[in-house]
Formats: sequence, structure tokens, C-alpha cells
Amino acid sequence: MDSLIVWLGNHFSPEQYLFWTRIQCAAWTAADVVIVLYLLRIANLARGMEGVRRHRVSYLVLAATLLPAPFVISAQQGMSIFLLEVLITVPHFALILYVLVADWLVCSQAFGRLLTATGGSAEDAG
Repeated sequence: MDSLIVWLGNHFSPEQYLFWTRIQCAAWTAADVVIVLYLLRIANLARGMEGVRRHRVSYLVLAATLLPAPFVISAQQGMSIFLLEVLITVPHFALILYVLVADWLVCSQAFGRLLTATGGSAEDAG
């Protein structure tokens, strides 16, 4: 394995590294957006079932992270890519934590309501 890593290091130019780093960052950013979007949608479904006001600002924060995303593809330095990714992904992880904490009880209650409506119980699900 060590020889493979050394070989890759000797045959991998800085330009190739930058190219593949851009591709990787773009893919991770797209995945993060999809994960956060669906998490917000699930939380909003539970909030709607429980009569709680739905997320609105969270969608705006998610949309704001999309603004710098295209610049990852055109960044010319590794540090630029890193800073852009920090600017993009930190709000994504903050949104995930916020939704998990803020909607834990609401989602639990909505899930319990769904189980009751279908004739199941929490013991049946486990």
C-alpha cells in the first residue's frame, strides 16, 4: 500500500490534484444540499402534523449557501476551495444540528401519531 501512495504522489500533478479536489467538493456540496433539503422537508411534514409553524428561515439559510457553491468549480487555489467549502458546509451542519434539536419532540410526537393512526404501537415498531 505504501508503494501505491508513493507512486500516486510521484505521478499526480498539482493541477490534477486541484481538478479532482474541485470535483470532490462539488459532489459533497450537492450531497449536503440534498440531505439538508430532505431533512427540512421531513421536519416540516412533522411540524405540519403537529400544528407547529414550519421552517422558513432554514430554507433561506440553505439557499444562501448555494450562492458561493459555483465558485468552487472555478477556484484556482486549494486555500480558496477550502475557504469556500467552510463557508458552504458549516451552515449545512448547523442546520442539521438545529433541526435535530428543535424538532426532536415534534418528530417523535408525529411518529407516534402515525403509529396510532395505523393501528400500530411503539412496541410493535421495535
